[in-house]
Amino acid sequence: MFADREPPTIENCIDPPTLYTDFDSGLANVTWDEPVFYDNSRIAVRVNQSHQPGQNLFFPVGRTKVFYNATDKYGNRASCVLNITVEGAYLFINDYI
Repeated sequence: MFADREPPTIENCIDPPTLYTDFDSGLANVTWDEPVFYDNSRIAVRVNQSHQPGQNLFFPVGRTKVFYNATDKYGNRASCVLNITVEGAYLFINDYI
């Protein structure tokens, strides 16, 4: 019998570029590239995440952490945390005078 003790492999666990908004409060409907999880057993892993891209959630100005947790058939775990950063993009008229 094979005892798998290797956690799933993670690809693309990379913070997306900073998003800019001219609204003081933040953005809704934010999208990003999601990480991909693979297992050495070639069996699909179960992935739970705190947020989904494109979901109509509000991301305030600042940094929001998005958590991904993957578990394979044998209970081995791997995680990824993405930082979604939203900054205000303010246009100052004095800069163009």
